[in-house]
Amino acid sequence: MNSEVVKIRGLNKWYGRGKARNHVLKGVSLDIRKGEIVSINGTSGSGKTTLLNIIGGLDRVFEGKVEVDGRDLLALSDRKLSHLRNETMGFVFQAFNLLPHITCVENVMVPAYFSSRGMSKAHQRAEALLEMVGLSDKTNEHPTELSGGQRQRVSIARALFNRPSIILCDEPTGSLDQGTGRQILSLFHTLNEDDGITIILVTHDNSVSDRCSRVIRIEDGVIKSDKTQELRRFDPGEVESHPDLT
Repeated sequence: MNSEVVKIRGLNKWYGRGKARNHVLKGVSLDIRKGEIVSINGTSGSGKTTLLNIIGGLDRVFEGKVEVDGRDLLALSDRKLSHLRNETMGFVFQAFNLLPHITCVENVMVPAYFSSRGMSKAHQRAEALLEMVGLSDKTNEHPTELSGGQRQRVSIARALFNRPSIILCDEPTGSLDQGTGRQILSLFHTLNEDDGITIILVTHDNSVSDRCSRVIRIEDGVIKSDKTQELRRFDPGEVESHPDLT
């Protein structure tokens, strides 16, 4: 439980050049341990999404050292970094990032196209994941036919396809109403408890941070606070059936 899945030392990140150069992350150092549900909190422009993108290997232009699952991201070739992302990490975004022209089950199967998994087994895996997130009846529908909460559940199913040990989330409840957001957070709690998945989520919403086991607050590119707290799951009555998920 105490093993580190993310280790960051002296992370600096700039955008722009010359007088317009903006120092977005300023000497950030932190460790994230296996099995934590971590909220990276801060206002717009604080650097929290940039930090998440660097952890996820989506941004490789920085100074400092970032290790994920024991591997130094800057030392990896493009191929090895892609393999790390595909096999170790799952990504969940506020905008869902689903492909509208293919079905839900095909969206969940997208990671299979970057691995050696056979398509028949991939289809079975995708169907099982949709059933797990409560969407077994939406397999052949398109994302445009779903509610926001349902689309986010498809996104989570896709993130779980390769059995990642880490899920990275950028404002996963930001475009959802409160009731639907509770459903999504409850699903994250279940994944963490049942499968030991480490969850790192960026949010500006304190009600989301309140349901995490650790809250890291960033202001102007600097970590201002880092506190561990008791993980508060939702009571069954708080995660009641919601119209957006039916």
